[in-house]
Amino acid sequence: MSNRILLTLGLSLYSVVGCSPDATTGSASSDSAPLDPCVLLTAADPSAVLGEPLDEPNMVAPTMCSIVRSDAILISAGLNLTTGRNPGLTRETFFESTREGFEILGVDLEDLHEVEGIGDLTVWAEYDGGMQMWVFWDERSAIIVLSGVAVEDGLAWAENLARTLT
Repeated sequence: MSNRILLTLGLSLYSVVGCSPDATTGSASSDSAPLDPCVLLTAADPSAVLGEPLDEPNMVAPTMCSIVRSDAILISAGLNLTTGRNPGLTRETFFESTREGFEILGVDLEDLHEVEGIGDLTVWAEYDGGMQMWVFWDERSAIIVLSGVAVEDGLAWAENLARTLT
């Protein structure tokens, strides 16, 4: 997935669920620790699913990071992470945002798959060229993006990253 598409989806999430633009407050587990999606994405060992060699993490926007395989720019991983809590974000409003985000990618609602046991709501879907996993927990949310990776290779990796966030 190109950085342009990742940025578009991130801005869609920002506008729909009201993500905070302040990337220095909040974290996956506390409200006071610094938040850095590149640190979280790198710690998840993207080479395990993308292969080698990888470019350095790229902060696409204050809450979004991507890592691209150096020899194949269409093979990448991305993380869009909200900062802090959003009191207006509920399971229902998050699901509506998820549905709208996947519609942008051309994914039908019946092709969404829920993952039990990760956060308050976690769904993923495959689309032309990749997969995305949207995660909601404790008034927070994240989007994990894999491009150029088969679902059978990337799903477990995305689930593990989602578990570290929630």
